[in-house]
Amino acid sequence: PDAPAAATNYHIFQRNAGRVQMANIAQMVNVLQAMILTDGPKMALTPTYYAFLLYQPFQGATALPVAASVPDYVAGSSRMPAIDISAAKDETGAIHIGIVNVDPDEVAEVQLALDDFDGRRIEGQVLTAARMDSRNAIGKTAEVAPATFAKVQWRGGKLIVEVPAKSIVRLTLRR
Repeated sequence: PDAPAAATNYHIFQRNAGRVQMANIAQMVNVLQAMILTDGPKMALTPTYYAFLLYQPFQGATALPVAASVPDYVAGSSRMPAIDISAAKDETGAIHIGIVNVDPDEVAEVQLALDDFDGRRIEGQVLTAARMDSRNAIGKTAEVAPATFAKVQWRGGKLIVEVPAKSIVRLTLRR
């Protein structure tokens, strides 16, 4: 749950880029939602670390507006949007899209209409795990790490993305 929470906060900052000039993580090592865990000379990179890594291309990029109709995730009497999306354009003209699916069980199909894109150069990464409470621990194989993401298609002028449950997907579109 740490990585989707971190990514959702990045999206909030992105949507408020006119007011938020800079944001950072206050404490990085051996705290709640740490980026790095240490034990003497040993260390582990956490899901939060990898979320920051996925969103690195957004740094210094220009926020782009995103309008989406998304399903709700319902847990008991609480409900919230299951999908959160942000986008930015960097100085090379590449468009970066971040998609968070907070639903722990359901895959979501996201369709994005894009102007002036031919669908030829799409790169993707995904951050997800087998369980909601998966984590990376010192001295153990990482349970959460970025992987190449290819469940994306360009069809009829739309980008169609199959976003796994409990995941972050970052796409880079190059012209």
